[in-house]
Amino acid sequence: MTVLVRKAMRELLGEAESAHPGLLLQRGWADFVRADSENGGCGGKTKHIQDVCAMPVQDHYKHAYERWLNTTSDVKRFEHCEMKIEGRLLIGLTGGGALETGCVISQTYGVPYLPGSSIKGAVRAWAEQNLVEPDARSYIFGAEADADNLASLSGEINFHDAWWVPDSGPAGIHKNKPLVEDVVTPHHSGYYGDE
Repeated sequence: MTVLVRKAMRELLGEAESAHPGLLLQRGWADFVRADSENGGCGGKTKHIQDVCAMPVQDHYKHAYERWLNTTSDVKRFEHCEMKIEGRLLIGLTGGGALETGCVISQTYGVPYLPGSSIKGAVRAWAEQNLVEPDARSYIFGAEADADNLASLSGEINFHDAWWVPDSGPAGIHKNKPLVEDVVTPHHSGYYGDE
C-alpha cells in the first residue's frame, strides 16, 4: 500500500477541512490501519468509511457541474435527463481498492458518477427487448463487423457520464453528501468454486 504523505505532512493534513473521498477510499486505508494498531486494527475501517461518507461535496464540484450543464445546454446536440435513484446504487464494485471493493468515483472531484458506458449498457438492454427493428439498434448503439457488413459501425448517439446533482441527497445532514455507509457481501459460486 502506498503511503499517502510524509510523516512531516501528516499532522497538517489532519487539520485540513476537506479531502478527496476517492483518494481516501482507494489509497488512504493503510494510514488508518497503522493508526489503529492499539486495538489490532479492529474498528478503524468502519470509522474511516464513516469519515469519508461524512464529507460534503466541495464548491469546486458545484461550479464544475454548472459548467458541464452550460456546456451541454445546446438542445440541438444534447439531451439532459435528471433522474432520482430510489435507494442505493453501487457501480464499479469489482474495481477494487484499499477497502476490498470498488466504487466509481470521479478522479477529479471525488464524487460518485455513472459512467456513460454503464448508461449505454442499460439503455441497450432495454432496446434489445423493446426495439424490434435491428437497424434502429445498430443506428443508436453501433454494430460490430460481420459477414454482411465488413466494417464496424459506431453508434450515432454518445452517452455521457451522469453527474451527481449537488445538494440532491436526502434532506438534512445528507443533502450535500453523495456517499453512504453500507455493507457489501459479494458471494459468487464461480469465485468460490473448485475452478
